[in-house]
Amino acid sequence: MGEVTHTLVIGPGARVALVDAPAAFVAALEPLPDGALLVRPNQGPVDVLVVFEFHASTLADRLCTLARAVRAGGVLWVCWPRPGGGLATDLSEQTVRQTLEAQGFDGAGVAALPGGWDGILVGR
Repeated sequence: MGEVTHTLVIGPGARVALVDAPAAFVAALEPLPDGALLVRPNQGPVDVLVVFEFHASTLADRLCTLARAVRAGGVLWVCWPRPGGGLATDLSEQTVRQTLEAQGFDGAGVAALPGGWDGILVGR
């Protein structure tokens, strides 16, 4: 299992969905663990959902819908551009945590991800 798949808790046989993922990030997931599949979030419950977001308002609007795509016991990650990475965003770890809390979610650990992104593991 690669470093990125380990960080994101992508195990063998996992159904993984990415929302608005940059191509470089998708490439960094290779090779996926044995039997793991990349699927669309609307193709039934997934084990791991990784969402890439630039704006707090968009995140707030779609967070609950996205969370429903994750099976019970699955993993949801919310990712935003790392400060100083050259991508325009109004998100930071603080604003992501505030947005999560306002929607009834908790933010657990934060990870530095490839391509200048940070991500937070989301819990209920």
